[in-house]
Amino acid sequence: LLIALSHAAGCGPVYVYKACAGDEEKCKPPGQKAEKPRVKNPARELRFHFLPVGPGLCTLIECPGSADTVLYDCGSANDAFGAPKFAYAQQRAYIERIVNARGGDLHLVISHADPDHFSLIPYVTGRLKDRITRVVAGPPRHAPLGMMDETFRYLQERLPAGAKIRSPAITAADEPFHLKDFCGDADVHILAADVGQSRNSKSIVMRFAHRKFSAVLPGDAEQETEAVALGRLKKLQPTSPITLMQAPHHGSKTHGSNSREWVEGTAPRITVFSRGLAYDHPTCMAVCRYYNVAWPTKDELREIDCGYRILDRQPLHMERALMDTHHDRYVRVSTDGDKEVRVDRSRD
Repeated sequence: LLIALSHAAGCGPVYVYKACAGDEEKCKPPGQKAEKPRVKNPARELRFHFLPVGPGLCTLIECPGSADTVLYDCGSANDAFGAPKFAYAQQRAYIERIVNARGGDLHLVISHADPDHFSLIPYVTGRLKDRITRVVAGPPRHAPLGMMDETFRYLQERLPAGAKIRSPAITAADEPFHLKDFCGDADVHILAADVGQSRNSKSIVMRFAHRKFSAVLPGDAEQETEAVALGRLKKLQPTSPITLMQAPHHGSKTHGSNSREWVEGTAPRITVFSRGLAYDHPTCMAVCRYYNVAWPTKDELREIDCGYRILDRQPLHMERALMDTHHDRYVRVSTDGDKEVRVDRSRD
C-alpha cells in the first residue's frame, strides 16, 4: 500500500509503495509525507518505463544487478498509418539516454506481429545497433503485408555472429519458459506464446520478478492467451498477487481481453494502460475491474477516460494506482524488490 507521497523536482508526482508480501495490514499508509528515497546503487533496482507513443506500446526495462536493458515492444498505429518517424524523436532520445548511460546490452522482445508493437523498433534502436545481443519475437508470418519480415531482417543483421531471433511457443501443455540471464538478477519467464489463431492471441506474455515484486507484460493477449498465462503464473506464484500489470491489448475487450478471470486471478496492485486516441481504449469495464484490485493513492483525484467512441468517452475520477500513457505520458515504476515500489509520472 501507499506509504509516502512526495514531489520530486521536475518529475511530477511520485508514489512510494511498500512491498507487503501479501500482508496488507502491515502496509497501511501513515498520515505524513516522506522524502523520496535515495538509492545508493540504482543498478540494484528493477525499473519499468512506459513510453507515450500514441495508439501503441513501448516499454523499456532497466535490469537489476546488471547494466543490461530490455525493450518490450515499440510501435505505434500512428506510425503504421503514415506518421513521420521524427515525431518519435523524444522517445528515441529517451531510450538512447538510458541504454547509453548504463552501458550494457540491449535485449529486444516483439510480443506479436501487430505494427503498433514493432513498427518503431528500427527507428528507436538505429543508433544502438551494436548493443542488440538477444531478440525474442512472435512469428512474423502473421504480420500484415510482411511488415515484420523487414524488421526481422534489420534485427538479424545487428545480432552477433551466430545469434538468432527466438520465436518460442508456450501453450497450455507447457511449463513456464525460463529466460536465463535475460535481465540481470530479475527472474524472467514466458507464460504464453503462439497461442490460438489470431495475431493478438499469439502474444508473448512475460513475467519479470525481483524478490517480492512481480510484473506481467502481456502484449495484446486475448482471453485464451490469458487463460494459458494465468495457469503458468499460478505455478510460479500460487497465492501472491502481481505488483504491476501492463493491461492486455491497451485495456480493450477484443476477444475477451482483460477478462474477469484474468484480473481477479492476477490482482495487479498497479496497472498501466498504454494507449492513444485512435482506438476506443481502454474500456470502462477494464478500468473498473483493475480499479477494484489496485492500491489506493494519496494523489489528488486523477482522471482516466474510457468508452467506445471518442465523443462519448466517460471521465473516471479515482484515487487508485491506475495510469495511462495518454494522460500521464511517461510512467516509471521502480523497485528494490523488497521494501518499496515507486511510481512517478512526467511529461518527459
